Amino acid sequence: MTEGDRPARSTAAPTTGAGGRPDLDEIEARFTALVEGRLSRDEADRWAGRWLADDGLVWDELSYWALDLLHGIDLPAGPDGGHLHGDGQLRCWLAEFRVRRGGSDSPSGVLVRLAPLEDGDQSA
Repeated sequence: MTEGDRPARSTAAPTTGAGGRPDLDEIEARFTALVEGRLSRDEADRWAGRWLADDGLVWDELSYWALDLLHGIDLPAGPDGGHLHGDGQLRCWLAEFRVRRGGSDSPSGVLVRLAPLEDGDQSA
């Protein structure tokens, strides 16, 4: 493989929590990098899948929920291209993660839409 053939490296900072596995900070960082376009869907899927495949690990509910969303984030919507989960849905999931974690990325008094998007609506 030549230098030009190598895929771009992710700019999401690799960190790990206790036990050498990702903590909530790293999971959020991966979600954020994905939403900001610094991490590809394929990279996010492979990263999350690696952790979920380790049967020796026990996850808290929030970590498992977020890793499960990231694993499969590169699924195609169909043969015509596009992804099953659009960019708007990714932004909603990141906002929901932050709310569930106890923080919020929305200004006071503004509701975060947590319901699934309908009718192909990809905006958030």
